[in-house]
Amino acid sequence: MIVVTGKQTVELSELELEVIAARYEEMVIDLGTGDGRFALQYAREHPRTLVIGIDPVAETMSELAGRARRKRGRQDNLLYVVASAERPPPELRGRADRLFIILPWGSLMRGLILGAPDVLSGIAALCTPGCAITALLNTRIFSDPIPLEAQDLPELSSTYVANELQTRYAAHGLELASVGDLAPEALLELPSTWAKRLSHRNPPPTLQLELQRRG
Repeated sequence: MIVVTGKQTVELSELELEVIAARYEEMVIDLGTGDGRFALQYAREHPRTLVIGIDPVAETMSELAGRARRKRGRQDNLLYVVASAERPPPELRGRADRLFIILPWGSLMRGLILGAPDVLSGIAALCTPGCAITALLNTRIFSDPIPLEAQDLPELSSTYVANELQTRYAAHGLELASVGDLAPEALLELPSTWAKRLSHRNPPPTLQLELQRRG
């Protein structure tokens, strides 16, 4: 498993992860963590939880990963891991007690909106049975001008999730518990750099999906 330590990365074995995880009561994963700000804040607020931010681009996590390892403000219960939803690290399979996906982009966003088997199976693989999953999806991307990455996607709505995605998710052991609009003020309160950028003038409409990993 590749862990970002700042400008450098190191390999962490399954045994080394076991030693670290044994110090904490649970594990929380922030999938598609971006620069890792949400994961960092969550780790600060939950010192008994091992928090792992996952993103395929090491460079985006490097600043906060380095900060988390400095003597001042050190955050020992936080790891930043280089990986994608489609190919989760074997060391993390079946480990997450809680999983967040905050305003994803790229293949993770597309996988959630389309119910892509490789993305859904990867998410399910990270979770323990009963793991609660929160996914926040920006629906402003379907307003003109629609970004190139979203032009071929079906428009996301609660109805679309219930009618089209629910069964696709269930096929991978992900049970839809609820779907609805996230309040704008709730998005503004998120410790997420991407949420702050998207909300510069006004918060984007955001769909909140609550899922649970079946046993």
